[in-house]
Formats: sequence, structure tokens, C-alpha cells
Amino acid sequence: MVASLSWPARWVAYMVGFDGGKDEGIRLIETASRYHGENADDAEMSLVLLYNREHRYADALGALTQLQRLFPHNRLLWLEAGATALRADHPADAERALDTGFAMLADDHRPRMYGEQALWLYERGAARVSLGERHEAASALHDALLAHGRAWVDDRVHTELGKLADLDGDRATARHEYEVAVKLADQDDDPVGKEEAERLLKTGYRPPTITKP
Repeated sequence: MVASLSWPARWVAYMVGFDGGKDEGIRLIETASRYHGENADDAEMSLVLLYNREHRYADALGALTQLQRLFPHNRLLWLEAGATALRADHPADAERALDTGFAMLADDHRPRMYGEQALWLYERGAARVSLGERHEAASALHDALLAHGRAWVDDRVHTELGKLADLDGDRATARHEYEVAVKLADQDDDPVGKEEAERLLKTGYRPPTITKP
């Protein structure tokens, strides 16, 4: 995506990781997304990634909504919307986005990326764990493991299974699931997943407070 931007935007994008250029880089890509050129859609997708990196989840969801209007048959936009809503601690919104995406997935016969089914099921399971839907969450998570995805997806599935065990008061099983998650995270270089699993090994899982509309 960066390679397809104009050279000034591309140069700034390379500088995003540095304090001096990050804000200006995002501003320039935001400007590029508003032009009616061939790079505008690439810029919008870049913003989704950058906003998520900066924990600007509302902005990321806004960019995804725009992309969904432009590409209504791209199922992966709904997958990313669900994942972003989860990062924002809005599991009900995540579940709605994922339900829409699953309906699209069932009727979409185009090729799937490796491990895509497992990823969809993991995201659905994680949303249901946060919502306290234990039985439905366990079903989705076990199906995710059977779908044979990437190791980093499996490590996060085991973390969610550990949360379910904690909710059931089964600390021994929870610790086992978190330990499996740590090993898989090391295997597939997933520091984010490893950090969460190690934290939950020490503290256990406490469900979030879900505010109903």
C-alpha cells in the first residue's frame, strides 16, 4: 500500500515510527484519502492500520465504514471491523460486524487466505467471551482450533479458553491454557498475545462491565 502512494506520502509513511514525523505522516495520508485519485482507497486502508496502531479505534472504524461502502463485497473489511471493535472494548458491535461477515463468507466462493476460517472463529469467540456468552464462545473457539490456523491465532484462542476457565472458577485449567498460549506465541513471534497470556497467568481474568444501550 505504501509503495502505491505518491512519493511524498510514501516517504512520510516510512517515517511514521519516528516521533518527529508520525503526526505529520498521518495527516498527509488523511489528506491523500480525501482526493479522488487512484491512491485514495489505499490511503484509507493505510489509515485503518495506523489508527489501530495509535489506539484511535473510533477513527479506524470510521475509515472501515467508508471502505465498506466502497467495497460492499469485501468480507475482510467486516472481519477487521469486528477486530477493531474488540480492541475498542465494544464486543456487541464486534459480534454484529462478524455476524454480517460470516453471512458474506458463507456465500463467497472466492479463495480464502491461509487460516482465514480460524481467524473468523477466533474473533467471534473472543467477542462472545467478552459478552459472557460462555457456551457459544467455547463452541466458536474449539471450532477455531479445528480449523488449523496460524500459531498466533491458536495462541490467542487458548488465551480466550483460559478466560472461560477462569469464569468457571477452574484456575488450574485456566493456567494450563495460558501456558499453552505463551508457548505458541513464542513459536509464531506474537509478543502481544504472549504479553496478555503472561498477564492473565498472574492475575486471572475478570470480565469487563458491559454497558447495555
